[in-house]
Amino acid sequence: VSANGNKDTVFKGDAISMSAMVLPQNASDPSVTWSVTPPDLAQISADGLLTAIDTGNINVKAIANDGSGVSDSVNMVIINRLVQSVTVSASGNKDTVFKGDTIRLNALVLPQNATDPSVTWSVTPSELAQIDQGGLLTAIDTGKINVKATANDDSGVSDFVNVVIINRLF
Repeated sequence: VSANGNKDTVFKGDAISMSAMVLPQNASDPSVTWSVTPPDLAQISADGLLTAIDTGNINVKAIANDGSGVSDSVNMVIINRLVQSVTVSASGNKDTVFKGDTIRLNALVLPQNATDPSVTWSVTPSELAQIDQGGLLTAIDTGKINVKATANDDSGVSDFVNVVIINRLF
């Protein structure tokens, strides 16, 4: 039993083809029945397509259907697809905002199919502005702030922009 490419890991949410080499090649019934344990972490179709549901260690087994009881198995690990980059930008690429106004900040997370593409927003110094977890920044007082988005997975990847809060001149 082996995974396509002899891989021993698969990303959560992905699928990979499994294969079983049955010997002798002229066996009267070369078909196998697939199983995976624990079944809450992955599912496998009758034709050997393994779908990873959650992270953890699994065992994929093929049992010969000819009544011989011959089987083989392989251990695999299901892992999260971690964020590789976060790019923060402000709507309209603005780097200034008036005191009392709001501005939307965006976080582009790559790869787009990361297991957890969410980010946590923060502002330093926090007394000058507030940001909600949707990226809406509210300017409270004048000064220069650092607005940061950090990936919520285990990657530790983050990015930031500097924004200047200015008084509105009339």
